[in-house]
Amino acid sequence: MKRKKRTMKETKLLRNRIVKHYFNNPDKNGYKHIMSKFKVHESFIREVLSKELENRFKKRQCIRG
Repeated sequence: MKRKKRTMKETKLLRNRIVKHYFNNPDKNGYKHIMSKFKVHESFIREVLSKELENRFKKRQCIRG
């Protein structure tokens, strides 16, 4: 039986939870652990984390000058 697709609101909340979990739990931030905890695919995790890291890098560059 297929699972229903997530709504945009659910996806946005899930993105935030994945980012928080990744940065708050350095000992449990592997893809396999996140995949099993949030029931998402590895490509989704990569997309979320790469966007977050890119945003943090850009903010850091703006602060420095």
